[in-house]
Amino acid sequence: MATFFLVVVFCFILWFLLEPLFRKDLAAQVEVSHDTMNFEIRKQLVMESLKDLELDHQSHKMDDVDYKEMKQEMVSEGVHVMKELDRLSDKK
Repeated sequence: MATFFLVVVFCFILWFLLEPLFRKDLAAQVEVSHDTMNFEIRKQLVMESLKDLELDHQSHKMDDVDYKEMKQEMVSEGVHVMKELDRLSDKK
């Protein structure tokens, strides 16, 4: 009787440990969550870079031509990041 009980407990523990590995939706959720986190970090970096760029321009550390070129690149990167975040939020 005790052996049977131990086998049942062992099977339950084994199932509990292995079951998440066979869930496809869990792996997809983890992947989306990881991607979302990466794009959120990139969004913060772009926002901080734009603020720094504004400060540099206002303090005359860069000329208008460089400022406009760099700002356009950063805004373009920000738009790309925001589109990816929207795409990932639609995936959920």
